[in-house]
Amino acid sequence: MTFKLKQTKEQREEQCTHPNLEYDRLKKGPEESRRGKKQTKIAQANKSINRNLNVATREIRRMPSRVSRAAYYLGKARATMTDIAGDEFEEKVSTETNAKWTTIKFNCPDCGMSGEIDVVTDQGVVKECKVGTIGGLVSQFKKISRVAPLILGGSPTVHVAVPSGNGGAVRRAFRQAGSPLPSNAIQEH
Repeated sequence: MTFKLKQTKEQREEQCTHPNLEYDRLKKGPEESRRGKKQTKIAQANKSINRNLNVATREIRRMPSRVSRAAYYLGKARATMTDIAGDEFEEKVSTETNAKWTTIKFNCPDCGMSGEIDVVTDQGVVKECKVGTIGGLVSQFKKISRVAPLILGGSPTVHVAVPSGNGGAVRRAFRQAGSPLPSNAIQEH
């Protein structure tokens, strides 16, 4: 009797050569559309945050007994702020690096791998932007490193972009995963 071990999703992705990789077109029109969608998403999120903060303030002013209702709206505002922080940071990095391409979504129908390249600078450097928690960053970095050459051609350099002061945490995460990065592969913005 033989047993066949089931492969994990990550193992399937690592073994696949991604011959049918699908990704967003790298042309000026689609790029402008991607940037416009991101800016619209950020603007809508900021409106939502302001609306929830205004409602929370109004509830507290009306009647102090409505603190729980105000807390609900403050919680909604905070959740939206957390959700949008990554998009705002990607926008900051793309501006600082004169990004040529942003938010390139990709999918491999053969192994099920999917994801997004956050920023490609005008020099061809790929930036994986990370704000907040760094869980899953190591596997995400490896995935981006595998698909970037297929999408961009050649052998593009891949960096992790983090807010100022967060580089040490990223270095530790990679060291703990047994995948230390060169010091120049982590860049603070």
